[in-house]
Amino acid sequence: MKRIGADHIGFNEIGGAGEIVYRVVRFRNYSPDVDEQGKQIVQPVIFPGMEPVEGFDYELNGAELLYSLINLYHELNDPESIVPIPYRICVWCRDHVQPYSLKMLSAMMEGYGKDSWPEWPLLQKEASFWVDSFTHDLCCLGATMDFYKALISVRIRKDTQKARSLYYEGRIEDGLPFFERYRHIENNAEYIQAVMDDYDSMTDSLLGLFPEHRMKLTKNRISGTIGMYGDIDSVFDLAWYAFAREVATDAPPPDTDPDSLALYGSSSYICCLSCGRYVKRKGPRQRYCDDPDCQAVRKRMNSKDCYNRKKARE
Repeated sequence: MKRIGADHIGFNEIGGAGEIVYRVVRFRNYSPDVDEQGKQIVQPVIFPGMEPVEGFDYELNGAELLYSLINLYHELNDPESIVPIPYRICVWCRDHVQPYSLKMLSAMMEGYGKDSWPEWPLLQKEASFWVDSFTHDLCCLGATMDFYKALISVRIRKDTQKARSLYYEGRIEDGLPFFERYRHIENNAEYIQAVMDDYDSMTDSLLGLFPEHRMKLTKNRISGTIGMYGDIDSVFDLAWYAFAREVATDAPPPDTDPDSLALYGSSSYICCLSCGRYVKRKGPRQRYCDDPDCQAVRKRMNSKDCYNRKKARE
């Protein structure tokens, strides 16, 4: 086994969330409610004909799950957003996966069948979760991702826009203030130099935001081999693992070319310059998602750039 340091072993040596298939539970729908303490909850909808399903998901992708949660974070934390938060969480869970208690719910469902209707209320109770818990976990993940993207933008693309806008008053959580010490610096070159002078301490701050990752000796259901893999019991566990792998093994090297495949691999995700949502990148020069409105913005910007280049040549 390759040693990274005196007491460190890397993801590539011990495995991680990306190399194993996970057991998941999916409910057909969710609804917001209030528990006996008056706290907002999200609970699955279960009745005959709307039974949940569970099993090994061979297509569950940690990166896709991660960026769907980041998009949800930006949508819910937008100060101008008026979408009801519990309702939007219900929609996300319906379209993706049950977020919490995956191991316990899987174990409970193994003994259930469609004729076990008396047991479904207990399953529904165990699968319910507090809205506050979900939004807290979502904000921790989303704010850390924004910090990481801002730091990478300054280091690699020499772009200060994300860093300058990192701190803001959000609907459910304020942005992180790590770049506020530089806000008095108006010159971009000086701003970038100041950040790079503190880059080591900034990366230490970034890594300090990551939760501890539990590893467990697990049998890989695809290969049949036994290895150390991430101990996953919630979608946030899986998302943090995917995020950690991006930072640890897929972080791009310094590159001055913003269109470089070394910086933006064809399987990476980009933030659409128009709507701000993360989408899977299809090519090295993609800057916008496929939404018709965003494509219209792209065409207008291309026309404007073409006009400006023509005028400059004249």
